[in-house]
Amino acid sequence: MKLVNSDFKYQITFPDKKASEWVLESPALFSKYLYELYGQTNGEEGNFVLSDETEEIDIAKYVELVMTPFEVDSNDRRILKKLYSDLSTLAYESESFLATQDMLQKLQAYFYELEQKIGYPLEIDDEIDISAVWKAMNVRVEDYADNVLEKICQYIKIVTEVLHKKVFVFVNFRSYLTDEQLKQLIELAIYNEVKLLFIENCQRDFLEQCTYCVIDKDECQVY
Repeated sequence: MKLVNSDFKYQITFPDKKASEWVLESPALFSKYLYELYGQTNGEEGNFVLSDETEEIDIAKYVELVMTPFEVDSNDRRILKKLYSDLSTLAYESESFLATQDMLQKLQAYFYELEQKIGYPLEIDDEIDISAVWKAMNVRVEDYADNVLEKICQYIKIVTEVLHKKVFVFVNFRSYLTDEQLKQLIELAIYNEVKLLFIENCQRDFLEQCTYCVIDKDECQVY
């Protein structure tokens, strides 16, 4: 797998069992390429192309860009929307269909009992949107993280399983994680069969678990 941009000659590679780190020491390039990549992950046009051998991969669909670890949320709107959709699908499959219908009928019957007690006529829809039931119950992913690393690891697992992302791009995460924590994060990504790209604005110690592309302040590739 590789990530290229028509504006530059170099490419970001994603070898098996390693993460990739892209160092952009030039503030102009850092903001330019990050802004462009951010746009493409949100469905806009851009010059980045992600490919796996000869097959192009949809960046908006399969790339997750995270600007800081503090915005990591395993219960963000996209995840909950897909989670509710998946639960609704399961609820109407053959094994759960009768139990689902029984639950909804009891809910309607309970409403009619309350209507009789309230003293004035009410009405409800004939069909109950079961996803509204999940929302009313505040169904969500259990948060077991006690620190930043666990929070990121949980996020990778949930986003991979629920949203089917293939590449995670983390911006300046080496400012928040130790080298040992980074190694653990890379091991998790390898286990979950997803790729990691760390975009940094300054060069730090090289890790054996990463491949590197370093662009210095003069916009020259040095590694």
